[in-house]
Amino acid sequence: MKAYLDYAAASPMSDRVRSELLAALEHVGSAGSVHDAGRAPAELLERSRARVADLIGARPEEIIFTSGATEARNLATKGLSRANRGLGSDVVISAVEHPATLAAARTATAERGVLTQVQVDADGRLDPAGLGAAITSETALVCLVHGQPDIGTVQDVARLVATARSGRPEVRVHVDAGDTAGRVAIDVGAMDCDALTIGAWPLGAPPWVGALYVREGARITPLIEGGVQEHGKRSGAEAVPAIAALGAAAELAAAHLDSRAARLSALGERLVDGLLGVEGVRLNG
Repeated sequence: MKAYLDYAAASPMSDRVRSELLAALEHVGSAGSVHDAGRAPAELLERSRARVADLIGARPEEIIFTSGATEARNLATKGLSRANRGLGSDVVISAVEHPATLAAARTATAERGVLTQVQVDADGRLDPAGLGAAITSETALVCLVHGQPDIGTVQDVARLVATARSGRPEVRVHVDAGDTAGRVAIDVGAMDCDALTIGAWPLGAPPWVGALYVREGARITPLIEGGVQEHGKRSGAEAVPAIAALGAAAELAAAHLDSRAARLSALGERLVDGLLGVEGVRLNG
């Protein structure tokens, strides 16, 4: 008997997700073409966009497809920072952000601006007061990880965003839900964020696709230019089969969110109980 234990890198696709991916491979036309061959891929894109939007309480037109969560994190961090220079040049992030977000924030503030990392407590939680103290009149962007992938701590994002906006109402906020979307309930309206990263592997979709929610009206500068795909925010031909799989996985995740969360929680508790029975082991996070 074999057990696959590398879900942090990629997760197996269900039969339904795999089926939709394979079916999409049959389409030859470009989704951006105006002829008949492009109609089916275009419809697949919009169907998937709606499915992903439903998962997080967004509108379909607010979903941008990317090559994965890493690209989404880069687009959000660099794109929001560049497009909102009028607000300032500083970026505030938590000390437990994904390495892609940290690297992108360093690049965004390399020429001008200050990058401030707000520390967390022993459980990996970000203190709202500490975040509020880091916000200045030059802070243009705040990046917050929703669920920290290494220790599993889930932040109270709505409270943290409210704290950030109380210090500067116009500040832009990116929430990294690359490891939580599809595992816990997410409502971008309640979070009051301007952008939110969605990963594929937690949903059971191919790891080479991802998505970024960008709130309507939020200015963002594209990383990849040269076309009008993805509402001009991410140029280049879309990976329609992978996106179709992501849409199917998002729909499944939304339908089974509660039961899946209960199952994962039970498995997690079983693992923790067993490990804590070993002398010298303590729970981190």
